[in-house]
Amino acid sequence: MILARLSHAIRTQNWFAVVLEFVIVIAGVVIGFQVTGWADERARLARSDQMTQRLLDDLEDERWRLTASIRYLEDVGAEAGLALDAIEERAALSDEQLVIRTFRGTQFFGATANRTTYDELLNRAELDLIANDGLRARVAELYTTDPRLVLVDIEESELRRYFRRHTPPSLHAALARACQEDVAIETGDYASLENILAFPCSIEGHDAEIAELAARIRNDETFREVLRLVVIDADQTIAGVEYYWDSLHSALALGGRSVP
Repeated sequence: MILARLSHAIRTQNWFAVVLEFVIVIAGVVIGFQVTGWADERARLARSDQMTQRLLDDLEDERWRLTASIRYLEDVGAEAGLALDAIEERAALSDEQLVIRTFRGTQFFGATANRTTYDELLNRAELDLIANDGLRARVAELYTTDPRLVLVDIEESELRRYFRRHTPPSLHAALARACQEDVAIETGDYASLENILAFPCSIEGHDAEIAELAARIRNDETFREVLRLVVIDADQTIAGVEYYWDSLHSALALGGRSVP
C-alpha cells in the first residue's frame, strides 16, 4: 500500500508526498526496532530475576549443607574424643559404647555442593544476568575456590581404614544400621541436625565381637594415634567450612535473603 502511494507520488512529482511516505516508512522501522528492543529487555530482565532467585535458592540449600557439615563434624570429633578419653583413662565407657564412639569417629558427611544454577549460567556465558555485582563476585568466590586449599579431607581417615581392618563385617553392618545418621535426611530439614550423629544407640547380639574389638581399641597404640588425628582433623575441617560459611552468608545478604 505504501509502495503504491509512493510510486504514484513520484509519477505525479508530488515531492511533499514522497518525503512524507519516506518519513512514515523510516519511523515505522525505528518504532519496530524500539518495540522489539523493549520486548527483548523485558524478557532479559525477567530471566535475570528468575536466574537470580534460582541461584539464591541454591545458596539456601548450600547454607543447610554447610550447617549439616559443621554439626556432623562436631559430633564426629566429640565421639572420637570420648573414645580417646576412655582409652587414656580420663573417662569411663563400656565396651559397647567405646566401640560405638570409635565407629562414629570414622564417619563423614557426604552431601555435595548444589551448583546447578551457577553451572548453567557459566556454561551459557550468562553470569552477567546476575545484575548485583557484589552477589556475582561472592558466588564466583564460593563456587570456584578449591576446597583442598581450606579443607582437611577426612573421608578416608586412618581411623576409618584401621577400624574396618579390625572389625568383623557382621558387627560393622550392625553399627551402620543402628548408630549412623539417617541416610534419608532431606535438604533443608534443620530439626534433624540436632545430634545428627550423637544419639543413643545400642548393638544386640555381638557381645563377644564387641568385647574383642574394645580390648584391641584400649590396648593398641595405633588406635590412640588415629583417634587423635580425627579429633584434630575434624576441628580443622570445621574451620575450613566456616571459610565458605562467611562467603555464603555474605552472598545471601547481598541477594536480600535473611540470614539467621
